Order: sequence, then structure tokens, then C-alpha cells
Amino acid sequence: RCDSSASDINFNQKLLRLWRRRLSNGINLDLPGSFVGGYKNITTIFLDRSSKKMAFGPKEGVGRARSVGCEFAIQLARQGTLEDHWIYSTDADAKLPDTYFIRGEEDRGAKALIFPYRHQCLRTPSSLQSQAMELYERFLKYQEMGLTFSGSPYAFHTIGSTIATTIEAYQAVGGFPNKQAGEDFYFLNKVAKVGLIRNASHAPILLAG
Repeated sequence: RCDSSASDINFNQKLLRLWRRRLSNGINLDLPGSFVGGYKNITTIFLDRSSKKMAFGPKEGVGRARSVGCEFAIQLARQGTLEDHWIYSTDADAKLPDTYFIRGEEDRGAKALIFPYRHQCLRTPSSLQSQAMELYERFLKYQEMGLTFSGSPYAFHTIGSTIATTIEAYQAVGGFPNKQAGEDFYFLNKVAKVGLIRNASHAPILLAG
């Protein structure tokens, strides 16, 4: 954001320069500071939102970040660049399973998919930290089970890094709201009103705790 500290902005710019060097056949995009290239046989696009002229406003947060990426994907779909009309939303601290982009027959007809998840510590955790992570995850899953038991149509967890949605559904609900937090909750609750949300049958996404 434009009100981020100088150290945060410098770190983001350093990270962009690092990835630019690591990508094979990297080329610049029309957007200032943005580029595309290959990494491990995957076409990877980086959109610069840390430079002074490209930074988010002081009241914009993760909701704005998710919407920028999703709307860029929709633009590519309109150009015929994308073969798949699903948008996957995750975070840099999430470790994705090998089957992440593979959808099964049971996913057919869904407007959004929710991936299973599990928290893990990036460093050697203390016993107190491990216990806190386990209790937090139990709380989240207990809440979902309670909604399922009550027959609620909103019986799904709402973690932004575990969501996939069709472009059709994304556009129908106006995308992610521009919120500093809770954008995943509001987005999925809108999608539930226009179509089916299913739990994806995959290995869990590992979330940094």
C-alpha cells in the first residue's frame, strides 16, 4: 500500500527483481513493472503493486489484491489466452498439493470449490505454538460442522487461500469486495446465492501458522 513502510516497499521490489532473474524467457507486460515468464514449466505472471504509482490506497487490503489478480485472469480469458475458466485464489505462504489444478467429476456443476487445509509451522514450533494452532484449526472446523448440522446453506469455511471459483460466478457476484479483511467470507456468501459450492476432494493445502 502507499502507506507501507519504506522497508516493506524495498523488500517487495527486491523480491520482484529476484523473480525477474529466475524466470526463463521473461518479458515485460504493458503494465508498469509487471512481467511474465516460465518457472518449472508454469507460465508465471507478476503484477507490480508495490511501486509508488502502482501501490494500493491506504484503505485497500487483501480484498483489493485478490480482485486485481482475478480481474487480470478474466482479461486473459476474454483474449482467449486461458484454456480453463476457473480462478484459483491462494497466498504466498500456502503450500499447494500436486493435484491442486486437477478437478474431478464430483466438482462438475460447482460454481466454487473449497480446498481442505491444515496449518503447519514454518519453523520448529514450541509446544505452546503447536497447541494454539491445533486449537484454532479445531475451532474453525467445529464452526463449519455446526453449520452443516443445522442445515445451513453456508456450511463451508471461508479462507481466501483455499478458494477456487468459475469466472462466471466471480462476475455474477461482482468479485471480491475491497476490504482489508473478511473479503473471502463476503465473497463466498454471495457465490452461495448464485450456485453450488463444494468441498474439493484433494490433499490439504498447508497454511503457514
